[in-house]
Amino acid sequence: MNTRADLCRQARAIAAPVTIWAMHFVLVYALFSAACAPRMLMDFATLRIVVVVMTALAAVLALLPLVTGHGAEPDLARAARWSGIIATLAILLQALPVLLWQSCG
Repeated sequence: MNTRADLCRQARAIAAPVTIWAMHFVLVYALFSAACAPRMLMDFATLRIVVVVMTALAAVLALLPLVTGHGAEPDLARAARWSGIIATLAILLQALPVLLWQSCG
């Protein structure tokens, strides 16, 4: 029988990757805006480095439910794994424009 703590842990495992993706989304576009603003708060090369490091960290954190998603409820464990996979793909695809573009213009 599942305890309330187990269900809460599995619910957090489902929500965590999507939350990490949302934070990554906001930070990437805030940094992109800072680099492409008329005052140019950072150069584009620095933006790329920061986005690569941030993307790698976010992808690893979003994949944690695949490693730690062992729970008593198989459906919730499967949902946590899929949440991690989908969020990781979204994180990686979100970084592509910054990596493919040569400049802001």
